[in-house]
Amino acid sequence: MSVINYINASLEIWGCIMSIIVAVCLIVSKRPHDLCDRLYLRMLAFNAGSLLFDVMALFFRGHPGWVCWWGVRISNLVAFSCGYLLFATFAHYLTVSLGRNTKVSSRPLAVCRILCAISLLLVVLTQFFPLVYTIDAQNVYHRASLFWVSHVTGLIGMALCAWMLVRYRSAIETQERTALWLYILLPILAMGVQIFVYGLALLNLVNTFSLVVIFLFLQAEQGRRMAEQESKLTESRIAIMLSQIQPHFLYNSLNSIYYLCEKNPAQAQAAIDDFATYLRGNLDSLKRTAPVSFERELEHVRIYLSLEKMRFDDDLMIAYDIHTTEFLIPALTVQPLVENAVKYGVGKKVGGGTVTISAKEAADCFEIIVADDGVGYDLTATQYDGRRTHIGIDNVRARLAAMSGGTLDMQSTKDVGTIAPIRLPKDNR
Repeated sequence: MSVINYINASLEIWGCIMSIIVAVCLIVSKRPHDLCDRLYLRMLAFNAGSLLFDVMALFFRGHPGWVCWWGVRISNLVAFSCGYLLFATFAHYLTVSLGRNTKVSSRPLAVCRILCAISLLLVVLTQFFPLVYTIDAQNVYHRASLFWVSHVTGLIGMALCAWMLVRYRSAIETQERTALWLYILLPILAMGVQIFVYGLALLNLVNTFSLVVIFLFLQAEQGRRMAEQESKLTESRIAIMLSQIQPHFLYNSLNSIYYLCEKNPAQAQAAIDDFATYLRGNLDSLKRTAPVSFERELEHVRIYLSLEKMRFDDDLMIAYDIHTTEFLIPALTVQPLVENAVKYGVGKKVGGGTVTISAKEAADCFEIIVADDGVGYDLTATQYDGRRTHIGIDNVRARLAAMSGGTLDMQSTKDVGTIAPIRLPKDNR
């Protein structure tokens, strides 16, 4: 094998490895893969196949024997076919990318597929007739009379892709447009050079470079936009959940004061004063979509339970087992659990019961447990008090997952009580 072929083989092996690495990076990424991603992965596969089999053809060339005879022919057939399929897949990729923001004509893609089919047919017929290339008795590859057709079809297809980029240029951002232009212009330049310069495997290397550019400038940009969209959706969901929980908290607190007005007006007046102080000092945390300190969350709970204690008196016992407060937690996550423990646990038990709140630090997480020895209830059934459906628990679970990667796994046994453990992983602090 000549020196230039050794250089070509080394560069093509490098390009094949790069294609595989980029494909693996995209596959293992956690973001969802859309049609563009799947088409891009096909482009990488076809490019890697074209490079790999071209290298194999280089090593088989010029060696006698039936193994090399078959090796040269199969390798060239696969390498050429992968190149044509790569071109058709890029046309599809471009059409889908542009079609995200505007209506795109499908005719250029159809023409590109026809050109690809013509090229594939020619290379298949070449196995029986010397059309695109020939292989002599020494298993050496030579261009044939119609070799130029295989490149001209690619040039026409890339010209159509260029027309699409010009026609729908407003549908994509400058960074995306630049990456796509590189993939069109560099292969056109490489094909033009290879028509006149024999022995230089420039097209395959340019394809690899262009694909890497697309990954860096286009795929990364798409990932950034998807992350921003997901962040906005998460913030929107959190805002909706908080707006649902806040009236729930206010209703329960005011309802407690309502009962006190009849039972003990003096205590009701003191409760209203405490509640007003609480609202003035802590209403901002009710609106926060970022985690708050557990100490602040615990203060919300203490005030709520002080109000409920005025209402239930000795029927509500409260126990705290707090070993740490040095961590963050989404606002109003412990509060709804305590409300459930009071309203549907000890509040419905004859003679009342105890609500216990504990917090401790484990090896990999912080754990908060809200437990009661009340009547227990069916966790799969919707709790309804005649006025509104209670949605606080589902909101707590969703906000814990979205904001802190935390979990809530409630357990309840009829006539025994309910336990609600929250676990917050330390790596999400």
